[in-house]
Amino acid sequence: MVAQYFKRRREFVEIFIVSGSGLGISAMSLIIRTTIGALGWRLGLQVVTGAVSVTFILGTFYRSASLYHPQRRAILHIKNQKRKIKDKSK
Repeated sequence: MVAQYFKRRREFVEIFIVSGSGLGISAMSLIIRTTIGALGWRLGLQVVTGAVSVTFILGTFYRSASLYHPQRRAILHIKNQKRKIKDKSK
């Protein structure tokens, strides 16, 4: 997916994206420690679970911007033509 949008600096963008998961894990450990310290272990973990659940539910509503592109039909036609050319060359 990344290679479709970034042609020249693809390696840099991939490194940035992969490092994001590590930063997220570090941030979650701090958030969990803070909420457990402030609210107690039971309520703190319930708050963290609620936040993760809301994030997951909102993520299911994400739709790619290509679905709303003004020239969506033309883009899909070009993709289908490329696929047909690949199939013929095999």
